[in-house]
Amino acid sequence: MDHGTAVRVEVEGLPALLVSGEVYAPEPEVGIFWEQVYDLDWCAAEGELTPEMQFACAEREGDIERAYVATLAERRRAAMEGDAAEEIYLRAAGGW
Repeated sequence: MDHGTAVRVEVEGLPALLVSGEVYAPEPEVGIFWEQVYDLDWCAAEGELTPEMQFACAEREGDIERAYVATLAERRRAAMEGDAAEEIYLRAAGGW
């Protein structure tokens, strides 16, 4: 887990998570049609995950990945508007 670039993600039915990974853009020429996260990793944002919670997270890995990508996209959009654009950009880039 790279805590420097981790973002808080909430998925219904799961505890709040800190999620990290490297997002790759779609590459239709090689059969990737949506953003994918490589080295996806998570841990509990508060406390620790029990083995049952870790299993539930593994079962919902796709939901965690989509929520992570959506959170980063929202941060990129927010960075392009408003007075706090630089701060939001730095946070999205992991420089917080």
